Parts: sequence; structure tokens; C-alpha cells
Amino acid sequence: MHKVIVCAPAASWKQSLFQRPQQLMRQFARNGWVVIYCELIKNYKENVVEVEPNVFVTSDYRLAKEELRSPQPDVLYASWPKMHH
Repeated sequence: MHKVIVCAPAASWKQSLFQRPQQLMRQFARNGWVVIYCELIKNYKENVVEVEPNVFVTSDYRLAKEELRSPQPDVLYASWPKMHH
């Protein structure tokens, strides 16, 4: 079973600057993790898009979890400290 990391980023995956959250998630995916990158704004027509091997971008985590048949995440990564509630 793959380990799953959910990323709650402050930046979109396809923005012009490829920043630390994208770089970290890419490395997790290359090391066998399944990455669910949850954006605030829907940037793709589909609900869940595999932008790179093991990297899935979505604006709806619940749909992504169902579609990928993903277990509970092993790690939740928030790239901006004020994202916690």
C-alpha cells in the first residue's frame, strides 16, 4: 500500500513559479508516495487530474479520495501556517 500525502498549498500547481510546495510534492511522488494536491480554485475541467506520476491535483479532496480509493492520509502538509483551524 502506498503512503498518501495531502498537500493544502497556498499556490496553484500550474502557476508560473514552481515553488517549494510543488518541488516537495514532486519528490514525495518520485519516492513512491501518492500526492493529493488540493487547490482552493478549480483549475482543471476534471475533478481529479494526474499532472505527474503519483501527483493528483484537485479542488475537492472528498472526490479525489473516492476516485483514487485512497485510505486516510499519512501526512497532511500545509504550506502556509495560517491554514490551520
